[in-house]
Amino acid sequence: PFYTYVLQVLTRRLQEIGRQVMLFTVPKGEQADEAVRQLLAFQVEGLVLTSTTTTAVVADECYQHGTPLVLFNRFEPGVRTNGIACDNAEGGRLVANHLLDAGHQRLAYIAGLAHTRASTQRGKGFTDRLRERGVMDEQVQLVQAEYTYESGYKAARQLLAQDEPPDAIFCANDIMAIGAMDAARYEFGLKIPDELSIIGFDDIPAASWPAYHLTTVRQPVDQMIEAAIAQLLDGVPDPFPTGTLTLLEGELVRRGSARLLP
Repeated sequence: PFYTYVLQVLTRRLQEIGRQVMLFTVPKGEQADEAVRQLLAFQVEGLVLTSTTTTAVVADECYQHGTPLVLFNRFEPGVRTNGIACDNAEGGRLVANHLLDAGHQRLAYIAGLAHTRASTQRGKGFTDRLRERGVMDEQVQLVQAEYTYESGYKAARQLLAQDEPPDAIFCANDIMAIGAMDAARYEFGLKIPDELSIIGFDDIPAASWPAYHLTTVRQPVDQMIEAAIAQLLDGVPDPFPTGTLTLLEGELVRRGSARLLP
């Protein structure tokens, strides 16, 4: 749902400034090398990769063609391409602060796919801030999931079936948080947020639905898109030894799935 919205807005904004948009899809878990090479053959003016990455070799080919390549919500250090991303680590810190300030003591993180930098950074920001505030590592549980509703549901069921289940769960994205909420309510009969707080990340449209009213970290999507377009229009800098990452801060949107501050 998050990248669907990103593509809709990005496509509309590019069309508004007179650009035609070509969309290529890449199989899950694969890099975009072949798609990028095909697009270079079409002599495109610029490229944005939204949910995949490419290799340094292909990034160099874009540079040789004078074609700007921007990674959206991701970054590959040492690769000659720029990245635009939400400050995922800071988002994790915002969640940790909120849950601790609300009095939670038994915490869990449902992570996304293991190879994704966004999930890793969100989890690192979360656990680093907990550690800074005196929470011991053994008080925090980690479950690996897959960014899907089903995996969030399954991960929450695993956590909540324990003798000492968490009293707060942070999920690496909203769709997993929604799955976790449904597991908590319908399999364990828990009242949210009275007996369990759940916080997501992204602020997809479903997060504000009355059935979920999910507290979440809102990514600054519009700002990220404008920054990506600006980098496309700026062209390829010369010299361009390595890429840079532009981080934009997210916002904790407080709704009804997490205990409010006392």
